[in-house]
Amino acid sequence: MSFIHDIENWKDVLELIPKLQNAVFKNLQKHLNKQFDTAEISRSELLERHKEKDPEKNPVKEEMKVFSSTAKIFQGKYTMEIIFVLSGFKFAFFNELKQALGNITSSSLSNRLHLLENSGIVKRTVHEGTPIRVSYHLTKTGWGVYGLLLPLLIYTATIIETDNKMKK
Repeated sequence: MSFIHDIENWKDVLELIPKLQNAVFKNLQKHLNKQFDTAEISRSELLERHKEKDPEKNPVKEEMKVFSSTAKIFQGKYTMEIIFVLSGFKFAFFNELKQALGNITSSSLSNRLHLLENSGIVKRTVHEGTPIRVSYHLTKTGWGVYGLLLPLLIYTATIIETDNKMKK
């Protein structure tokens, strides 16, 4: 059994996720109420306002652009795998990453690493010498992202596993 599927080891983490979700939803509701200057905004009213093109009437639409650009970082193929591989190394050279990831092309790996570097998740270091070598490691932000992704993936894996057991 893999460490992710050993649910008993992750029980304390799994119990925190609904609490975290509730805190996020509670703060989001407060924020929406403040944005729309109302005590409570209904789901249908929120959906109607979201259709609004005028940013004055729909400040949430502008905020969603920020979330959207952030989400694009993680939607790319191999992004999460790169973060997870780097979490196992103090630093990793390009070819070590390529080998650990398997079927990724050099071009795809280079593009992903460049995006992660520009996003502040990965730091690139050039090592002088012949040949010049380049290594990568997670930044403080990258470790924070990893620390949030791991519980999310564990939570998802346990939910899927539980659902599959119930279907049988």
